[in-house]
Amino acid sequence: MIVPAIAAVFIPAAAGYLAAAAVLKNKAGFLERAGLAFPLGAGFLALLMFYIGLLRIPFSLYSVLVPLASASTYLVYFLNKSDIKFLNFSDGFIREFKEEGPLKQATAVILFGWIILKIGSLFFVTATLPVWSPDSWWNWSTRAFVFFNDKGLYLHHDDFFAASVGHYAYPPHNPLMQVWQAMMMGGFDRVLVKLWVPAYTASAALFLYAIARRHAGRLVSGVMVLFFLSSPLMTVHSTEPYADMALGVYIMFAVGAFWMLTRGEREYALLCGLLSAQALFVKLEGMVFVPLLAGVFIFRFLKERQYRISPGLPARYFAPFLLLLPYVLFKLYYHIPFSHQYSPYSRPETAAASGGISFHKESLALIYQYLLHVVDNFNVLPFLAPVLPVVFVISGAHRHKTAGPLYYAAAPVLLYMLAFMTLYIFHDTYADSLSDGYAFYRNFMTYYPALYFIICAALSEIYTHLTVAPKMHNTPELT
Repeated sequence: MIVPAIAAVFIPAAAGYLAAAAVLKNKAGFLERAGLAFPLGAGFLALLMFYIGLLRIPFSLYSVLVPLASASTYLVYFLNKSDIKFLNFSDGFIREFKEEGPLKQATAVILFGWIILKIGSLFFVTATLPVWSPDSWWNWSTRAFVFFNDKGLYLHHDDFFAASVGHYAYPPHNPLMQVWQAMMMGGFDRVLVKLWVPAYTASAALFLYAIARRHAGRLVSGVMVLFFLSSPLMTVHSTEPYADMALGVYIMFAVGAFWMLTRGEREYALLCGLLSAQALFVKLEGMVFVPLLAGVFIFRFLKERQYRISPGLPARYFAPFLLLLPYVLFKLYYHIPFSHQYSPYSRPETAAASGGISFHKESLALIYQYLLHVVDNFNVLPFLAPVLPVVFVISGAHRHKTAGPLYYAAAPVLLYMLAFMTLYIFHDTYADSLSDGYAFYRNFMTYYPALYFIICAALSEIYTHLTVAPKMHNTPELT
């Protein structure tokens, strides 16, 4: 059963790789495309299965693979027609390795071997440990089991969309991915049904390395990835079918694409829109982040007068959101709310209000307490976030022309974090959920990857300013 389980991860990744190549053309190398591959492919696959379910076509390998294979075939045709390199090995990893001395070679082998072992251990634990968290079962796996046995979205009047299971208002990306995994295996194996989860972590590591490699050395980029993978809580979420880690990866990818866009690479506008739209289909918290990113996108478009040179940029960014139109209409027509439902049997007409607005001063002490223990669940790097702006100014990196794109990329992440802090302090339900700490750290998981990306980008800017800029300044001009 392990071979079909692995194939269930590889198939959407292959389709996503083709999509990444088609969107970014030859701008992105193999590693960057490989990092984008699974999140893009899994996002398309989950949406495709949702559309199939809406049409009441029974879930089967045939009903899913035929449209997926048709789209992939067209993408192959498009790549050949557009002279886009299929693999595009532009990183020069092997060449640089051969040119380096024995010490650097040994360091690289140890570093990247460590990274491979870390990612491999995530897949090993996932493939040997069954779904164990009650929260995972309640919110995701039980609904996936219902969908799998119903061969659809369980559109029954007595228990519509399996409303009696968990937070039925949650987007169905997670359970649909488990259904896909189960269909490939021919049965709902409660161990291997979650093998797709660590693929998100591996994708994030690849993408982070590929982007960092553009602006830093190979070893420095590898160290960044190793620190990223050192988060204890992220390790747990990478082996259990929660949705927080997957959402965090989509948010990080969207921020990374937006950063590349602000640096003048317009091909990333469509990619940023695709990742933003897919984030909305993963977890409800995506509805907090995506409007913030869209707002910063529009603000930059107007402030920088991008309409003079790229008037079609907003269309490229917002076009992918049309893919979600059937999902939005579905929720509106059947009165499925766009917010949390805190009773397993709640319905829109009977559910109590999800919470009032009032000031909770006790939340301030709790937030401070949890922030002090962030290192226990993640690593020491989040503590760099408050210090970085000071170092950024003292180093003079804030005067460099590349600092502007970093500010734009950081804005939606910081606003997203601030939005959660505001909810903890002023929203009754969020303040109540803050008491045990689980909600805080799970919410933190959704912005930890993006925050880490911004920290790495800022460190890269400081390093470049302190090393490259002085050399350029001291280089005599040729006459």
